[in-house]
Amino acid sequence: MNTCLLFLLAFIITNDAHNCSRQPDELQFLFMASNGSLYNSFGSLLGVDIALEKINSNSSLLANFTLRYSNAADSQCRRTPSISAFLSQRIAPCSNFLAVIGSGCSVATDPVAEIGPFWGLSHVSFSSSSVHLRDRDRFRNYFQIYASENNYIPAIASLITYYGWSRVVIITERVSLFTETEETLFKLLAAKSVAATRIDFESDEDPADIPNLFPESGRIFFLNMWEPKARQVICEAYKKGYTDRRRYAWILYGWYNNEWWNIPSHSTPNNTFTCTSDQLYSVLNGALTIQQYPININVTKTAIGNLSYNEFYELYNSRLANHSSYPEYRYILSSYVAHMAYDATWTLALALDRTAKRIAGGQGPGPECSGTLTPLDEWNNTITATSCLIRYELGRTSFEGLTGNVSFDDDGIRCKSPARIYQIKNNEQLLVARWFQDEFIYLNNQSTSTLFPDGVPPDGTPIRIVSTFHLSLVVIFYAISFAGLVFCVVCLIFTFYFRNKKLIKLISPNLNYFIIAGTSMVFLSIFVRIFPFDTSNEKTFKKTRLLFCYISLYLDFIGYTIAFGTILSKMWRIYYIFYNPSPNKKILTDWHLIGLILLITAGMVAILIIGSAVPQTRLKLSLESDREHSNKFDERGVPLDYYVYHCFTTASFVWLIFPYIYLGMLQIIALILAIQTRKVCIKILNDSKEVAVIIYITSIVLVELVIVSFALSNFNNIHEVLYDAGLLIVAFTILLVIFAPKMYHLYKDPKGENCDTSQSMSSIEFGRSGAFTVVSDKERIDQLQKKVLELQSQLDGKTVLNGERKSVTFIETSMVASFTEANV
Repeated sequence: MNTCLLFLLAFIITNDAHNCSRQPDELQFLFMASNGSLYNSFGSLLGVDIALEKINSNSSLLANFTLRYSNAADSQCRRTPSISAFLSQRIAPCSNFLAVIGSGCSVATDPVAEIGPFWGLSHVSFSSSSVHLRDRDRFRNYFQIYASENNYIPAIASLITYYGWSRVVIITERVSLFTETEETLFKLLAAKSVAATRIDFESDEDPADIPNLFPESGRIFFLNMWEPKARQVICEAYKKGYTDRRRYAWILYGWYNNEWWNIPSHSTPNNTFTCTSDQLYSVLNGALTIQQYPININVTKTAIGNLSYNEFYELYNSRLANHSSYPEYRYILSSYVAHMAYDATWTLALALDRTAKRIAGGQGPGPECSGTLTPLDEWNNTITATSCLIRYELGRTSFEGLTGNVSFDDDGIRCKSPARIYQIKNNEQLLVARWFQDEFIYLNNQSTSTLFPDGVPPDGTPIRIVSTFHLSLVVIFYAISFAGLVFCVVCLIFTFYFRNKKLIKLISPNLNYFIIAGTSMVFLSIFVRIFPFDTSNEKTFKKTRLLFCYISLYLDFIGYTIAFGTILSKMWRIYYIFYNPSPNKKILTDWHLIGLILLITAGMVAILIIGSAVPQTRLKLSLESDREHSNKFDERGVPLDYYVYHCFTTASFVWLIFPYIYLGMLQIIALILAIQTRKVCIKILNDSKEVAVIIYITSIVLVELVIVSFALSNFNNIHEVLYDAGLLIVAFTILLVIFAPKMYHLYKDPKGENCDTSQSMSSIEFGRSGAFTVVSDKERIDQLQKKVLELQSQLDGKTVLNGERKSVTFIETSMVASFTEANV
């Protein structure tokens, strides 16, 4: 409070002597309310009159006294006019009121409640609720029937979180009542992880001139303002097309006048209000309003003064309508806080009654006061013990009023009360729910589905959709992979059934089983990789997805390594036999080659295990934007954000290089062996051309897989199409190149014996464990046969032919061994 005002008050206090005549049994108070302003509460005067009738007719209450108001002042719901009206009444001749009931809205109550204690005045407010009025140091004698605005804040926040909204736009008129609410609500919403966008404007601003009044992403709006401004904002919302209740939700105060959207808004020089009631209602249809003051749940229950809530308003409305009998109310508008003014008047009356009785009984001033008590009829607006006692008795007040139980906390504020949730529909506000102490309860058979039959409006938060593989992709690749598995089974049956045919023996049936197993693992990996997961439970999906990532990765690399390693081992045996033969070379059996296959596979397994064991390189799910989908909107206009879970991080991509390098080395070795054995004339054994085809195709595919893995990971379906197509090409290429020609030969030669397609080849013989020997020259065979006969003759004691034994090559030795074995 400034110095000038203090001097003014001191002057008033010291110049307050008036020689007036008044009734000695009258106890007066000043009634203040806002009339014809932004917030019209003057209609509550009739509620005060009804209360005074009940109080003054009660012989047991304020015996020998009559309670009345000295005047009814207009605070205009503004600070300066309010203090001016109060001071005018205070310095008026014969003014001797001992309390104030009012002053209307919070901004008008603030200065009166602050300076009232200079005259020892108690102050009972019936329609103010600003948070800062709780300051007991500033407002020492202040008591508030209307529950504090603090009660609104948790109710609004709970309403927002109850419907799952995580974004809200708060549009605030810059008045202390609303800015305080905005600040506290903003902090509470932040604590609840709700993002609030604040749009503020001055009371004299036209909402049409406010840039970005409705943010593009806004869907849920809380209007934190007086009723006239709310009409203007809703009008702007209509002009901008915010009429779809499926997309937008509005939260407003419930203390506006009934059907306030039907009350025309006054035009100002800067703004012409052009919306009709129907246009406003088209926006407000389905809007939620909150009233935090405590109306009795049972509106027919009798309260103080022998009136129920319903009976009070029947009496109230009948008097307002009966202008002939009550002409003094002709120009008064109905006020929804009239019943609160009724309770405020009773609050003051009960406190004065206990004060009067305490003084009449000769009791002391009470535990909080000191000094000599002055009788109420001798009140002279000085700071006395009587003033202190009135304040003390007001704090002890407790009764069942029309607003529920009336009582005050230590700051003189009405104790917490439930908030009532209303919805605007059918052109009226209908009670739908109740909130108190974090408990939200629907009333009158209402539910979420009845409030929002088309679904709860979205808050504008982009809907996160975890992309999985397109159904058509899954069906196509499952069908192809299944066909591949069927072909593997056909190859397995073919190999096993014809394993004794010379044609099949030549291609080592025991090794072919490994080729079939490896390609089968590749086909199975596709089933695992593109499994159609249910993403509704994201936690379960992530665990399963990571497991399947590991399984598919191991199946891919191990399966390919087994299949290609088997082909490599076959090429090694051909090279071993035909390149630089010598008589001391050991014959390679299938078991030797199986060992080589296992060794090659073990190298790949070691790389995979090491990469999985190191924390930095092991597979980890990472959520990234799915670049196949641009941000789109659903039917309610909510943006859709598509994401995909990847199994690889940057470090795991580095680890992925090593398996590809390992496979590349195998490709190079196989290519070298194919080049070295390309001149082998035994075509049925010489797979150099087929291996070259396999190497050529698989090399291209390997490069393609590397590119796809590193460059297209964010394109979920495209990545899988290219990656899985590459694997299918590799698997089918290996199977077709290895088995298709043999199937064709058996079709042409069912006995499988006509394997010699070269003029220089005469026979191939097989030993145990899959070993085979090659006879490559007919003349040599004849010579060796003669040599065998000579040796047999020598054993039988016959004459041995003269001549020196010639050395034979490794191939010759192998042929002799095979020939002997075949004829034993």
